[in-house]
Amino acid sequence: MVDEARGRVEYYSRGGGCFGAERCGGVRADGAVPLSLRERSSPAALSELRRAIAVDCEYDVERWSGALPEGVTARTRFVSVPVPIALSILRSYERVQLHTQHAGGECDRHTLAHFAEELNRVMHDLAGDRGAFVRLGSRSPKDAGLGADRTRKLLTEILNGAPPENGVAMQRQNFEFYALFAAQIRSLHVHTGADALALLCASERVYEDLTRLLKVSSASNPRPIQVAIREWVDIPIESEFRGFVHNRQLTALSQYFHMVFFPSVARDADAIVARVRDFFTHVLLPLLPFDDCVVDFSATAAPDRPLRIIEFNPFTKFTSAVLFDWQRDRDVLEGRLPFELRIVREPLPVLRSDEGRLCAAGGGDEMSRQLLAAGVSSEVLAEQAGALDALSQYLKDDMARIESNLRYTLRSTLRP
Repeated sequence: MVDEARGRVEYYSRGGGCFGAERCGGVRADGAVPLSLRERSSPAALSELRRAIAVDCEYDVERWSGALPEGVTARTRFVSVPVPIALSILRSYERVQLHTQHAGGECDRHTLAHFAEELNRVMHDLAGDRGAFVRLGSRSPKDAGLGADRTRKLLTEILNGAPPENGVAMQRQNFEFYALFAAQIRSLHVHTGADALALLCASERVYEDLTRLLKVSSASNPRPIQVAIREWVDIPIESEFRGFVHNRQLTALSQYFHMVFFPSVARDADAIVARVRDFFTHVLLPLLPFDDCVVDFSATAAPDRPLRIIEFNPFTKFTSAVLFDWQRDRDVLEGRLPFELRIVREPLPVLRSDEGRLCAAGGGDEMSRQLLAAGVSSEVLAEQAGALDALSQYLKDDMARIESNLRYTLRSTLRP
């Protein structure tokens, strides 16, 4: 926590004991304060952060998963993250991603190895050899998958495999964009605690959330931190939809992966909407723990494929509105206009040079400026820019080529 009276960082255990000097094998590591916790925060800033966390944490997995029956969402178990482990995760991220020199590296490796064993035990008790999806209660480490060698291998397998039945392969570029996102999601399927922890330690999203929680934690009021281990369920990315709920009314539905055209979704849109609205009214609404929320569904037109709840998020501008916009579409999202579905109706245009080479994508700042000028909401821009920047920095070969093409296509198809 940040001691508001003295402006310094102290460590506290879940039970309230102070970890002012962490120990591991007799080695003191009390100087290894993560960078994210070194900056002093004013009482007013901490108070505002507490208010924001109080709202956000209501949508954490541990708050709602138990209210839904088996089959409506993935089976889930939770592992508590004591403060010393959270600090080790922060330092591990800073060492690798920020190239920061921290004392106590051996201590952190020892601490995290034991935590990985605990994750492994719970994962196998839950799912056996089927694997799991591991995340914080607040957010997933999906950004970490973008920088992994495993993602590149999965991408190659998808590109070289049989075309999927959803019709995305009707255009090569559309298929490649599909493969990019499908590989990212599949990279989150882990079978060991060590692999799960590697994703958590490589994720900027996890780093940000742990930092926020530790800043407002104290000995008298420790903030519980949970890792959610969810049984892996294969969810085709074309089946993911984001729903908007206001005053317990489903007001709008958007395709989640909105860079890809899915012919199957366009063909079956009416049937999908009918199934989602029926599911919401007769299954989810009686159990819904929120009056206002953003809910992610897995839904297809196939009557033999059950609908599932993926997660809930706050009904605020800080949650991506995907194909909607929190400002321009507020009347729709808040139910003052009729329910609306938005999906991608055609592929992004193919824009290549005569020789088949990809054109330069241009600078990230210029792309951001044009996207904002075109009316793309800032939260969607931030989400996509982060993913594409990670690809640009870390990945090569097909990953870099597809990422570059996606950048260029988005930039070139904007309308003033």
